[in-house]
Amino acid sequence: MEALVTPALLRWSRETAGYDVYTASAKAAVKPDALASWESGQARPSIPQLRKLAKLYKRPIAVFYLPEPPQGFTVPKDYRRPTQADTMLTSPALLFQLREAQSRRDLFLELYEQTEGDLPPMTLSADMREDPEAVAERVRSYLGTPLEAQESWKPNYDTMNRWRAAFEQAGVLVFQMQGVPWDEARGFSVHSETLPLAVVNVKDAPNGRTFTMLHELTHLALRQGGICNLREVGGYALDIEAFCNAVAGAVLVPREPLLRDELVRGYPEGHEWRDDDLRRLAREFHCSRDVVTRRLLINGRITRNFYQSKREQLANETVLGSQTRSSGPVPPAREAIAKFGHLFVHVVLSNYYQDNITGSDLTDILQLRMKHLPSLDAILDRTRVRETYA
Repeated sequence: MEALVTPALLRWSRETAGYDVYTASAKAAVKPDALASWESGQARPSIPQLRKLAKLYKRPIAVFYLPEPPQGFTVPKDYRRPTQADTMLTSPALLFQLREAQSRRDLFLELYEQTEGDLPPMTLSADMREDPEAVAERVRSYLGTPLEAQESWKPNYDTMNRWRAAFEQAGVLVFQMQGVPWDEARGFSVHSETLPLAVVNVKDAPNGRTFTMLHELTHLALRQGGICNLREVGGYALDIEAFCNAVAGAVLVPREPLLRDELVRGYPEGHEWRDDDLRRLAREFHCSRDVVTRRLLINGRITRNFYQSKREQLANETVLGSQTRSSGPVPPAREAIAKFGHLFVHVVLSNYYQDNITGSDLTDILQLRMKHLPSLDAILDRTRVRETYA
């Protein structure tokens, strides 16, 4: 039986999923000419063939019957790639994560209004003509994270989760994406005057994800979004990426505390640092060695030659770590909270308990079974998530 679909929707679904005709036809086990004829309206797929395409494009079958493509999904501009790479294709995996994150944010807005009321607008702003150090101070104030509080946090995951909680309390959602290569995108952001969105790559190290969150927040303060891999390609980086990196580094390692640090004062200016001391300094500020090395360079404590040689070493270690990093099985409740964040899960549960959504809705949204609900409640109770943005 033929599927009476809208031809333009077949092409739109393929293109927004990141596939050309030949790749899509190979993955769906159909001939390229057949797929092209379906998209042009000269022929129609069978219902089993349509199911294959829907699975490949990660779209509900109903979307292919719409009269025209739905509006709302846009791919953020990539500010990290050099000019000669502007035509690089975004992978299907990353495009899917972009769509999912934006759809999830839209759902959150609807659910939040049901149980919590109106969200305040994001008031944090920045201008690239400003000193990154001054912007960093404003970011810390906006997030309510004085350095004294940061010093009491445990390293790695605790630090990352504390920053993430500060983002949520300030009205910025943070999701974690899966299935995207670490070297394709370490994060992206979607700007909105209300509830902007930052997404980090779960394959990155905890310190790397923390830096990415702050990098993306700077994009949002500039009233812009983008896809960021946080690498300079061929030594090239656009000014906006350098600015966002500078702000993120200054948030994590403020200038005055750095220069007052006993370890820093013990090294003569321009002297090469031992790896053990870089590790110690990084632990003090709860960040990576790459960040503290860059901050030492910016503040005139090391030479550019030393920084370049050390950065190459640290970059190789980071790539190796991303390839070998492996985590064991994570309980479903914890996985849902890690992926969506405490605030998102809290709002979904509030809507379920107030009968605004069904149990089936809840399991679809959080991607777990009802039997894991008590574990979710217990985790949220232990962390005492704020219920409003008052």
